[in-house]
Amino acid sequence: MADKNKESLADMRADAYRRQNNLAGDVAELLDRVNPKNVLERTKNEAVDKGRAFFLDSNGKPKPGPAAGVGGATLAGIAVVVGAALLTVKSKQDDERNEELRQAKERVKRLKQRPVNKRVVV
Repeated sequence: MADKNKESLADMRADAYRRQNNLAGDVAELLDRVNPKNVLERTKNEAVDKGRAFFLDSNGKPKPGPAAGVGGATLAGIAVVVGAALLTVKSKQDDERNEELRQAKERVKRLKQRPVNKRVVV
């Protein structure tokens, strides 16, 4: 019976060491997993993989749909910017023309208010 207790005690000790090593490995893996540099690297790799999967097929060739969508969106953005610039320039030109028209109307009004010398030439 004493031998049985020794074996069980040795088994228990070996089991405790095995569990301790497993726990140490789990803690090391957890620390590695939550390390900010590793989290950043994993997140970056996942984003790159998702981007590639979106734009490239399984053979690595570009998919026509997403590329055309991005190109179309880019052209639309450029068109909006150019349109806004043209409207701004047109608005400034209209403002200048309106100011010239206002000044001309004021000159006519002042001329109408001046007394006119009426001379009769015989």
